[in-house]
Amino acid sequence: MEPTQYYAIFLSSAFLLLGLRAFLLFLRNSMLACLKDLFTRKLRYPLLVRLVEITRLQTLVLVLYLGLNSLALALGLSATDIRGFEKRAATLAIINIIPMYLGGLANPLADLVGIPLSLHHLLHVWIGRVVIIEGLIHAILAIILRPLPGLISISGYLVCARELSRPWSRIIRVISPRIHLALAVSAIVLILWHVFLLTSTQARVLVSIAGGLWVLAVMYRWGMIYFYATRATVSEIWWDGSVISFDVHTERSVHMRPGGYFYLFLPGSIFRYHFFSSFPVVALWQNPENFQSMQAVGKAKDISFIISRSKHTRRLEQLDRGQKVLLHGPYGRDLQLESSENLIFTAKGIGILGVLQFAFSIAMRKYYDDRIRRDLKSIREERILHIRKAILVAKPLFCDSVRQVDIFWILDDNSQAFWIAKQINALQELDPEKVLLVFWCMHPTPQSGTAPFRESTHFRCYSPRPGMPSYDKLVIKKIQEESRSPGKITVIGCGESAFIENIRSGIVGTTNRAIRFVESEFRPSGPQRRPQRLVTVGLGDLTTVVSKRDSSSSLDDITAVISERGSSSSPETSEDESFTR
Repeated sequence: MEPTQYYAIFLSSAFLLLGLRAFLLFLRNSMLACLKDLFTRKLRYPLLVRLVEITRLQTLVLVLYLGLNSLALALGLSATDIRGFEKRAATLAIINIIPMYLGGLANPLADLVGIPLSLHHLLHVWIGRVVIIEGLIHAILAIILRPLPGLISISGYLVCARELSRPWSRIIRVISPRIHLALAVSAIVLILWHVFLLTSTQARVLVSIAGGLWVLAVMYRWGMIYFYATRATVSEIWWDGSVISFDVHTERSVHMRPGGYFYLFLPGSIFRYHFFSSFPVVALWQNPENFQSMQAVGKAKDISFIISRSKHTRRLEQLDRGQKVLLHGPYGRDLQLESSENLIFTAKGIGILGVLQFAFSIAMRKYYDDRIRRDLKSIREERILHIRKAILVAKPLFCDSVRQVDIFWILDDNSQAFWIAKQINALQELDPEKVLLVFWCMHPTPQSGTAPFRESTHFRCYSPRPGMPSYDKLVIKKIQEESRSPGKITVIGCGESAFIENIRSGIVGTTNRAIRFVESEFRPSGPQRRPQRLVTVGLGDLTTVVSKRDSSSSLDDITAVISERGSSSSPETSEDESFTR
């Protein structure tokens, strides 16, 4: 063949390979987008059964876990090998005890790797159930096959009785954490006693690993509490018929984590603090110390908390100003919301506690960047100001992608708006030019009296009117309209299960665009009722708000604000087109 023919073949092959590569890249991108959207709609977000807080993906994980245990229990054994089945059940129970004891309800390992708190609790509970079932299989078969006499039988019966009491461990933990800890220690001691009476080296090693990991996890947590927990002083406290609210001043600055929560240790009678019992509390709002550097943004010494009142929080009502408490944390996942262009926070009732801190974090970062840019623009070209300009230019910026933040709060009772009036006013100050935040406070009944915050076009209170759709549908409609905007959209929800299910269903079933949905780790137990009484300790003028006027906004007002925000970021479309890509 001529050299030109070889060259023609080589050149044709090169173009063919380039075309094939382009086709494969196109196919991969389109297929990945399709598979991701399918995974999100069919597995990740939908619940298995309505009003049951377990998704299809979580169900699939549980089924896989149960299936692997079933295969490991029965694979390779004949139907007549009952003794081998009994020994395998015992071995699997000991193996499953290892992750169960390593992963307690306040597991620092889960927080370190970023496992959602709900998934961690779900796995912890189901691993415990599998341990109970496999332990009972071992005990029943051992009894049928005539157990060994003496201490082995006695220890086996005691372990079986202890494991049968495990389903009530959550109730016992709420009633008395000391009894819960004592039962956990007794379970380890009984299992160690029972196993070390046997001659199986494998069983001894496995149960020693389980007990050792549990001891290390407990020592690690107590060590973190001793060395890194923050001492604080109660500065304000008040409670009404449904919530307890208190402010604390910490001895050192705490780097707040958006959506983070603390474990609160109250003053103890024997020790300085009640280390065997703690209250998980969500940091509602922090007063930023300053905006002089990126490190200072998000640090605070004054922190506020609001907790739903129940029979388990009566000890909190005994707190008084000046008392010392201990804060361990913050815990919580980093949702990396700064990479999304559009953020929508939806909350119902006391669920506002689970989302407001995220909005504060985004607003503070944006405020810091804007202030640095404003200072640079205001500097005149004079020699004496060159040094200050160089200092400002050298300061790093957050440079978040977030363009707009919408907050929808559906109240269970009109009085709830006054719980966080101070925080909402502070949030307004972080967006002086009204370009970032929109806050809608939706009252269940017509509002009367002064608004809990300064109302504007972007911070409004709304009341229901005849013919107006439900607030849940209104929020879903807003999410659908935001789907037309360019960039990523993240929806964060917090509220009772029925509210979250409505938001989840609206995202999954009515939009053609994959929207990231995240449920806050704070899970309210139910709607908060109208307060029956108000008790205030050092609250100042907060309780002197008197209702004098009637103020309500219609659906037309809400639609106008939606259109005003949407016109700057998305093209005009018809009502039908707003539901399509």
